[in-house]
Amino acid sequence: MQQFNNKKIILTGASRGIGLSLMQQLSALGAELIVVARNYDLLKQHADKLDNVIIFQADLGDAKDVIEFTDFVKETWPEADYLINNAGILNELDFYHFKSAAKFRQMVSDEVNVNLLAPILIVQELLPMLLLNKNHHQKAKVINVMSALGRVPKITAPVYAATKAGVELFSRVLSYQSEGRAVDIQVVVPDLVATDLIKSHIEHAHMTADEAAEQIIAGMRGHEFMIHLGRTKRLFLLHRFVPKIAYKIIRRFTDSHYIRLKSNKTP
Repeated sequence: MQQFNNKKIILTGASRGIGLSLMQQLSALGAELIVVARNYDLLKQHADKLDNVIIFQADLGDAKDVIEFTDFVKETWPEADYLINNAGILNELDFYHFKSAAKFRQMVSDEVNVNLLAPILIVQELLPMLLLNKNHHQKAKVINVMSALGRVPKITAPVYAATKAGVELFSRVLSYQSEGRAVDIQVVVPDLVATDLIKSHIEHAHMTADEAAEQIIAGMRGHEFMIHLGRTKRLFLLHRFVPKIAYKIIRRFTDSHYIRLKSNKTP
């Protein structure tokens, strides 16, 4: 665990769920962190209990806030070791049943901006700083959090699934472009984790946020491109060879929510 002692880590979406657990566990391992979330009060409440944590409030759905955050990071630290793009939002969207077109467009825009555009912009801004990492025995790392739903989509989350599929493809191409350079790219594939993000959308979580964070940290110590949490590796293998069964497994946990979504909205 000495790997994280005194390491400088940038973490988004740290006020709750997996991000909060990552902040707490990495701080306990001796890491220094700059963390960001939209809810400043909640973030401060948790961060004040920890050592070596600097907080920043930003709405990562706003490109201006993203640049202000990355500027703050660059001014605070001349170099860093890890960037973890964890922030994400999930909206239930049905293209055949919605009450307000304007609200629908805003929800779609929010998901695309937070889940996909923000990680791309943050990487673009901070990659030069990560390449200045002076630890010759360990490369700097970019860790992007996707979702199993980016490979096997959820019926009520079309935009979320699309953005998380985009995170995987962006990370893979970034990994190709980073070959031979002083930075490694990894992508985290969470199982159904008991967090605020999914508890109102999916009935049965398979792991806690603390368990997810433990597995992410273990994966960060290695060099595998994909850090699979829980049962996602088996789900991906199933999707590769028998996709219809993989889709049925996901729909088993989500169809009831789709029925409720349809009953609560009018065309």
